[in-house]
Amino acid sequence: MAGASEPAAPPKPRPHQLPPDVQDLAGRAEHLRQLDDLAPRAGTVVVTAVSGTAGVGKTTLAVHWAHRAADRFPDGLLYADLRGFDPGGAAADQREAVRAFLEALGVGPRDVPTTSEARLGLYRTLLADKRVLVLLDNARDAAHARPLIAGGTGSLVIVTSRNRLTSLMTTNNAVPVVLDLLTDDEARSLLAARLGQARVAAEPEAVTEVVRQCAHLPLALVLAAARAAASTLTLTAPAGELRESGGLDGLHVHDDDADVRSVFSWSYRLLSAPAARALRLHPAREFDLASAASALAEDPVATQRALRELTGCHLLTEDTAGRCSVHDLLRAYAADLCAQVDSPADGEAATRRPLDHYRNTAPAADRIITPTSDHMATPSPVPGVHLTPLDGGAEALAWFAAARSVLPAIADLSPAAGLADHVWQTTCSSTRSSTAKATAWTSTTPRRAHWRRRSAAGTSRAGRGRANAWPGEHPARTPRRGRGTPADGADPAPRARRRGPAGPDLHEPRTPGHPPAGPHGRAAPGAPSATRTSAISRGAPKR
Repeated sequence: MAGASEPAAPPKPRPHQLPPDVQDLAGRAEHLRQLDDLAPRAGTVVVTAVSGTAGVGKTTLAVHWAHRAADRFPDGLLYADLRGFDPGGAAADQREAVRAFLEALGVGPRDVPTTSEARLGLYRTLLADKRVLVLLDNARDAAHARPLIAGGTGSLVIVTSRNRLTSLMTTNNAVPVVLDLLTDDEARSLLAARLGQARVAAEPEAVTEVVRQCAHLPLALVLAAARAAASTLTLTAPAGELRESGGLDGLHVHDDDADVRSVFSWSYRLLSAPAARALRLHPAREFDLASAASALAEDPVATQRALRELTGCHLLTEDTAGRCSVHDLLRAYAADLCAQVDSPADGEAATRRPLDHYRNTAPAADRIITPTSDHMATPSPVPGVHLTPLDGGAEALAWFAAARSVLPAIADLSPAAGLADHVWQTTCSSTRSSTAKATAWTSTTPRRAHWRRRSAAGTSRAGRGRANAWPGEHPARTPRRGRGTPADGADPAPRARRRGPAGPDLHEPRTPGHPPAGPHGRAAPGAPSATRTSAISRGAPKR
């Protein structure tokens, strides 16, 4: 009929590309609040960068919040996995991501422009007056995600990455949301959500062991929970399996997307050679720049570049004082890499040089704090060792305070070949006049005399290897490192049973009445039993 209007085109569907939600998200209340509080900015799209180490739950958090806030974005929810850390090494092509977005927004295949610039232009045009959520998952870096940032007032773009995406914060005013390891309570809540509250409450000691062996890492905890859920046994069995296997092997699954070691490898293979070497060789869980430069026998400037790369991709955590730390599963992964890549001599030297650093820096700090006291002379450091520069008593006290988790642990070192002198000479720089220094040294006094006697008597046994040189390396990894075995007839089992796979934890309080150590790190005969602790390798996870 002439003049009749054309039939109206069917409405285009609202795109909803999000992956399925995780209903039992544990913890992360503060991070969810951060996302809730992102206010729309007039005339621009809001960008947030969610970052954190491998397996910490970035995608889980972003997807969960996106489902929860879906009503805020009436024009659609777009999602793209950019595969920036794909095990095959091939990140997603942005051009294909834009094509998928255009099709989700109702553009027919024949209407998609042929050039990438035209496709990006059409994508931005379609979103310019819409309120949408765009979730760009697993971006390798800021450049990987930036072309896909689009939307009108009230829109939000969430970018997740193992890297910090600092340039997005600079050029796109992105709001950072940084995920750390779970707290004890959050880790227990995750296990309870997967296994049931009654089962978790019934075995608190086993749960504590599972959380410790998983280093509070969400991916590891989920794998451990899945293994426990498939068993009718008590939690004590999987906890013991994790303890005996040293964590990583006990969490192995035949799925590269879920296997902890494989997930770590995706970050490692993208590191520069200096950063990869720094991750492999430093033996301690916590360290400062001078200690790291000593381990690597590198210039501090070059070492700082390597550490910044590692902190930038969340393979290390840096605190406000500039000290770095690494969680236990990553340390175990780095130890395995060291055994595969570096020679035993390199690994041994990387253990001894930081000890030389502490043996010489501690007395130097002590001389500044107590200049009128008699001071012990120590041998000159070996080539490659760097001392922390200290200017005045305040810096010396600050050094002792910052190193408090490392220095007492040196007093717990096993009698590895040639290390007894390092132990007693370092710990003899003990408290004389300062409450701050006393805090760091409270528990070392009973052991200093023991180690000096052992050194003078020449009773140090031949190489226990790097695993025992720095407390906390799992005994099962020592043979693979090829760094020596216990002396003939020696039985390392009591030490392994007492310390556990990640070594004792020095963040627990100790008292001056701590029993003196006997040979091989055991309590002296007749001494009262006590839990011995060491943060040089483990320590409580940073919050």
